[in-house]
Amino acid sequence: MVTKTIDDATQIALNELSRQEVTSSYSYFHELLWYGVEAIAHILLMQEAQANISSGIPVEKLAGKFDLIFPRRDYFIGPLKAVERIEIFVPKHAYLIHSEGDERKVRYFDGDYRNRFRYMDDWADKKSAFDLMKRDWQISDLKDPELVKRGLRFGRDMWRKCYEGFEKYKEGTGTLTEKPTPQHILDLGRKLIAYYSSIVSSTNTD
Repeated sequence: MVTKTIDDATQIALNELSRQEVTSSYSYFHELLWYGVEAIAHILLMQEAQANISSGIPVEKLAGKFDLIFPRRDYFIGPLKAVERIEIFVPKHAYLIHSEGDERKVRYFDGDYRNRFRYMDDWADKKSAFDLMKRDWQISDLKDPELVKRGLRFGRDMWRKCYEGFEKYKEGTGTLTEKPTPQHILDLGRKLIAYYSSIVSSTNTD
């Protein structure tokens, strides 16, 4: 796996933002810390699954590394902390979302993501995306090369939707509580986008 870097000063600045600054910026909080971070988690998991398939590593090792749980429903679950354990930077305020105590869970291929794709005219294969969100996922699916490739494409396109949304909503959404994103958060958010995009560009979905 190719791990890109983000400079220490940017990491510190992102983590030193106040809770109020973060939650009042729809473009940063909603697009990057909520859905953007989850898109990256999908990509990293599928990237690792692809590497394991090529190397013949048992899928159970991957599930253990990401602490995955497969309930009887149309998604599977893993803690966001597992992403940080593979040396990927996650801003601390990402843990304000879907947290149980200090733990944030990622619901991989959750049906909630339908709203990210439904109105995405340039989405190449919406049927594939919706099929992945309806699938009764099993651990064995993570050793299926075609499913993993589709999962990578899903994550990459979700990430694209997120960084486009960051720019789209930087002036706010028109409500009293969602004001334009301050310039210093825009600057930091764009650095985070560049960092995550460098990781995304290292994946292969061909």
